Amino acid sequence: MMNARGIVRIIRGIILLLITGTIYSCSGIPNEAVTNYGRNADELISKINSNSDKIISVFSEGTVTVDSPEMYSSGNIEFGILKPDSIYIKIGGPFGISIARLNINSDKFIYYNVQENYVIKGSSTAGNLGAVLQVKISFPDIIKGFTGSFKINKEDYDSVAINDLSLIMEVQTFQNDGRKMKYFINKENASLIKVVSEEEGNHIEVDYENFKNYGDIIFPSKITIANKNMKQTVYLDLSNTKINNRINYQTVKYPLSARLIEWN
Repeated sequence: MMNARGIVRIIRGIILLLITGTIYSCSGIPNEAVTNYGRNADELISKINSNSDKIISVFSEGTVTVDSPEMYSSGNIEFGILKPDSIYIKIGGPFGISIARLNINSDKFIYYNVQENYVIKGSSTAGNLGAVLQVKISFPDIIKGFTGSFKINKEDYDSVAINDLSLIMEVQTFQNDGRKMKYFINKENASLIKVVSEEEGNHIEVDYENFKNYGDIIFPSKITIANKNMKQTVYLDLSNTKINNRINYQTVKYPLSARLIEWN
């Protein structure tokens, strides 16, 4: 059974892997980087943007596993997002045991640790969300990540390089502060299959696999994130995903006996 630290680490890992997938690039991407499928870099990026724009809501169920030197924990996960303003996450254990629940919107959040019977409520500032999730994150970034909003802003990076790797196109972006991002795009279906982030000694790799079609939208059913420096890996295996369907939003409920912690 997962403890409180394990619960937060799982949620933190999910947030990290999803926001890392929210990609931004820069102006000046060369059109002459032509793929074997007759698509240039701009066309591939345009298809990723189009896929993102079509996603209005996401509901998904599956399993989540954290593997690190400190722990190995698995659980069930359910999450639902409705752009632009609502998200819920439920983490459970075996036999339907509820472990943790989280609601976030642009104004406030509520986190209930079922195992230890305490609740944290507060405004959805980056500071508050960072404290409860133990990762620096803003609400818009969470929404972008969980809905697969792989939007590319061509003005956010200082420089870019394109490497045509046969079936894969690698887009490398660089910031003057030293941050480096690598995005690997499958040229056949214009899907983002890998992201590498390197910043101040922090090396994170995210792999997206088993893409499925939901009408004219593609979405991964398997996501793996590896923090190479801390030797931590999070595996997310989604077995039931619905895109742009009506969502039964799960509001966090808790007993009167729960210890209440309120943040501004």
